[in-house]
Amino acid sequence: MNHIGKWDYQFAWTWDFLKEARRIQIDNDVSVGIKAMKDNFHKQILTRLFKSTYTAVASGRAMPLADGGTADSIYVPVHNPERATAFDTSHTHLGRLSGITQANLTTGIKHIWEHGFDGPFDLVVAHADIGSWTDVTSVTGYVKPASQLIQYGNQNDLATPGNNWGVIETDYGTVRLHTSSRIPTKYWAAYKSFGAGDPRNPLAIRYDENFGPGMILLKGDHIREFPLESALLFHKFGANIADRVSAYICYNHTTGSYTAPTIV
Repeated sequence: MNHIGKWDYQFAWTWDFLKEARRIQIDNDVSVGIKAMKDNFHKQILTRLFKSTYTAVASGRAMPLADGGTADSIYVPVHNPERATAFDTSHTHLGRLSGITQANLTTGIKHIWEHGFDGPFDLVVAHADIGSWTDVTSVTGYVKPASQLIQYGNQNDLATPGNNWGVIETDYGTVRLHTSSRIPTKYWAAYKSFGAGDPRNPLAIRYDENFGPGMILLKGDHIREFPLESALLFHKFGANIADRVSAYICYNHTTGSYTAPTIV
């Protein structure tokens, strides 16, 4: 089952304020409200990706990534004999590995590749850790992105990945490197993306068809004169795991098991 939640953003538009408000004040309030709702959308996406437990939905459950049988004791990924031995209920994509290294990234990418997914893959890491991810001493496959402002010699290998931090080559495919300051230090996630709106992606968004996938503006109650009195933005959606084995999340720590982070 898929989880769905609801959020709203209340504008401080009273009758007294609207009676003398200027257009620039309304425009600014709308911009702030839209940004707040967009920020919440991004936060919910990352929270679901890194969450290691299921979310209760009525009498059912919205599942996390493969977690070794905790959320569903009988779940076994589909066997892929060309790339791996048979999976069982202990199979997990919740990693706890020590160090930001080429070997540890390769371990994470292999967890995705062995289920039949091919590169390029994507990697999102804590922005606080970017120095470690671009250190070719420990992450030997890192290739920095080209810059239009620099003239390079013909001995340089340069990535052309678009708007991100470059790529990392692994035994199982090339990985595009992204960062987010919403993710706390020591956490990273690798996944296979098929592009916006593709049902094969690891995450899916559920929304209420009465309100659509975006946010809507609702009029307030007790309107004296202006339709926008006490108006609010309303957003009803849920971030859910669509494929339990097309992503791998990791906690960079020396001991213990995976512990979910707090996304800001």
